[in-house]
Amino acid sequence: MKTRITIDTTQTFFKTPKRRYVIIDAPGHKEFLKNMITGSSQAEAALLIIDAFEGIRDQTKRHAYLLGMLGFKQVCVLLNKIDLVPKVKILELIDTSKDLFPFKEIIPVSALTGENCQDLMQTIIRYLPYGPPYYPEEIITDQTERFVTSELIREKLILLTRQEIPYVGAVIIDKMETDPESGLVRIMATIMVEKESQKGIIIGEKGQKLKKIGQRARLEIEKLLGKKVYIEIWVKVAQKWRDNERMLKQFGY
Repeated sequence: MKTRITIDTTQTFFKTPKRRYVIIDAPGHKEFLKNMITGSSQAEAALLIIDAFEGIRDQTKRHAYLLGMLGFKQVCVLLNKIDLVPKVKILELIDTSKDLFPFKEIIPVSALTGENCQDLMQTIIRYLPYGPPYYPEEIITDQTERFVTSELIREKLILLTRQEIPYVGAVIIDKMETDPESGLVRIMATIMVEKESQKGIIIGEKGQKLKKIGQRARLEIEKLLGKKVYIEIWVKVAQKWRDNERMLKQFGY
């Protein structure tokens, strides 16, 4: 069975022995308000994600205020990336978070190491009622192959540059087409970063880092599509793209 968690167009599903749930990812920019208003009447519960490394930003405070304004009662904080900060800072963030909203729970996790992720899933389940299935059993996301492909490339980018670049890369699929004769899928992608120095880090010495990102992404994409894949990745600089609403929409965020 499945129940909505929060509202937008990016949905993934996970199963328990008795129920199946829909998790919907709302972006953190100006579209957040529109998406939350659209779906607030359908949501059973919401997670407010706070980056433990970046701390509580003005944007986080605005989102907490909006959750209260829209009448959300069951809201938990997901405090992610606890592997990047000392425990004393985690405790400080937990105390500060309590002043933002009457959260039901504050859950420190590390998506990278898996720490407390199982506890997170159990917490989500506790706040969700039973409901009818919204999608066929075999569907695990409502996103296109193009979107999932961009996310697989971004995943490899994060994993291979995590110590050097603080999650500022966006991936755009410029072209994705299948050769009708050979079945080969050709993908042209662009990684957008905010600084020239970040571009150099991603490319690496003699292009080796970028080559490795492409190789690892290609293997995952071939598993996804069930076809051979040729992938070509470029890196471009767009200063402060995360603060530019037009660019966020262009990049699909």
